[in-house]
Amino acid sequence: MTPHTEPITDASAWKPEDLKRDKTWKFELTDTHRAELAEALKQVNDRGLPFAEVTIDDFPLPTLASMLSQIQTELRDGRGWAFLSGMPTEETYDFGDLEKLYWGMCAHLGIGVTQNSEAGLIHYITDG
Repeated sequence: MTPHTEPITDASAWKPEDLKRDKTWKFELTDTHRAELAEALKQVNDRGLPFAEVTIDDFPLPTLASMLSQIQTELRDGRGWAFLSGMPTEETYDFGDLEKLYWGMCAHLGIGVTQNSEAGLIHYITDG
């Protein structure tokens, strides 16, 4: 197999100065988006679904779905990452509801799979 030796010039080959100039990698939830998340969470909770069983069909996001599609494009065909701000936190929801919110929203980005030998679906990173 011959190694690839041509320079990479697409969006995945970004440099810090590119991020300062072009901020299309930044996304922010609006109050409407947060209301949609709350309503989708209510529907999931009313049905008693655990987070790992939540699918895109269980988690309707009428206006947020468009932004999530843009994020999906950025992940797959763009820089390979995106920054989303404005997510509700533990100040608004308990831990179990946050799992469902993240899982349901991410169901719009793709299919969640385990990332380790323990078959964990969500990993928790904390500060402190």
